[in-house]
Amino acid sequence: MTRLLVASTGGHLTELVLLAPRLLPPTVDELWVTFDSKQSRTLLADRDVQFIRNTPPRDWYGVLANTKVARQLLSQVGVDMVVSNGAGVALSFLPLANAKGIPTHYIECSARTEGRSVTGRILQRFRGVSLYTQHRELATTRWLYAGSVFDSYAPVEVRTPPPPQKVVVTIGTLDYSFRRLLDRLKVVVPGHADVVVQAGPDSSRIDWPGATVEPMMDPEMLGSLMKDADVVVAHAGVGSALMAFEAGKSPILVPRMKSQGEHIDDHQVQIATQFAKRGLAVMADASTIGLEHISNALTKRVTRASERQGFALR
Repeated sequence: MTRLLVASTGGHLTELVLLAPRLLPPTVDELWVTFDSKQSRTLLADRDVQFIRNTPPRDWYGVLANTKVARQLLSQVGVDMVVSNGAGVALSFLPLANAKGIPTHYIECSARTEGRSVTGRILQRFRGVSLYTQHRELATTRWLYAGSVFDSYAPVEVRTPPPPQKVVVTIGTLDYSFRRLLDRLKVVVPGHADVVVQAGPDSSRIDWPGATVEPMMDPEMLGSLMKDADVVVAHAGVGSALMAFEAGKSPILVPRMKSQGEHIDDHQVQIATQFAKRGLAVMADASTIGLEHISNALTKRVTRASERQGFALR
């Protein structure tokens, strides 16, 4: 069996990489389809990958352009199944694969805790596409719950928390500014702490004396820094949260807000709320994050389950 795995870079790709080993039935061959980036080249090193045009949110022209690539790929490669968790790139591949009679599966990103994404709402119109939610409360006869990427993690109490000597901050790689958080952290984080910041587009505009500020980091480097850190502070993106969990950290997740021009919507509030309810993260607001959030994060760690529950595709 050759399984085609399709995902946008960022949190979608991180999530699908973690879900792929749990997908049932198992497969021998996999072909990944995503955008060319440092993240994808790191996560998918030594795997069979087809890079396609980057498709930002609401880029309908990009969706159409990638449909041409999908048509060629599905004709040239013997694909027995297509799996995607979005975002817009799913619309380039899944309807076409469905029309060809190829078993097609769409897993709604775990970030959607209160409803369907635009991609999910479009794909549910195609009867042949199997649909999955990662939240039990959102399951219906049309949307099956088969598990969640969250299932692999559990919180662990730290009885003697260390002092915050090393702090890692990441606001992701979005083109939206998150100066509100960075300016607040400059005041809150203890001056003696060793601070490393992945600041994205804000890197040239942030003045944080003593901190190491980079616009972007290699995922391996960022993951390594998180493992060594005492505290991880991140925007509430799924990819950043999962990276922190993989490093064993309970991060402070700070949602970007649409009203502040920090994102296209407020779905990061849903993400942070969900992880906080599970005890995996500390949720904070960019304007009011304080020492109490840092202290709370120091009292918890995250561990991975010894056995991962399968994710059965119907």
